[in-house]
Amino acid sequence: MWIGGDRLHYQKTFSQQECRWEGKGFVCLVVPGQGNSKSFPAFNMTKYKSRWTQCRQGHNHQSKKESLRCDDLHLLQKAGKIAGLEIQPKYTLLKAFFYYNEKIRPITYTADFFYLDCKTKKRIIEDTKGIRTPTYLLKKKLLMSKLQNDTRTRFIET
Repeated sequence: MWIGGDRLHYQKTFSQQECRWEGKGFVCLVVPGQGNSKSFPAFNMTKYKSRWTQCRQGHNHQSKKESLRCDDLHLLQKAGKIAGLEIQPKYTLLKAFFYYNEKIRPITYTADFFYLDCKTKKRIIEDTKGIRTPTYLLKKKLLMSKLQNDTRTRFIET
């Protein structure tokens, strides 16, 4: 069975006879039952080098920054500063439709957090960002256009 990896892991685990370079990374031969298959770790790093992290409440988040923010928001909720905390709420920006009998999927945006600020009585949609990708910027603009007449809801980026 051939599985992919990066150069750093290749140097640490496999010999030159077991691996070959293919375009973006090494492809290594793993023989089940030979002991080398269990030494190959799962690559859980994303495209932008963030790692999935678990917060204290047990939720899985796409980055350490998002995980720490989740912990902070749970503390604020216990203190009574915010209420109704939701993790990973999904918003439909454009509904699904048919174009010449072809179904076009909806455009959705998944924020990191949603909560009610008890002091200002506003609903907050919050996104914790490290790298602002072009796709994110476009979806953010679409979400803000949907919220432009809603004075009770605010979008913030941390």
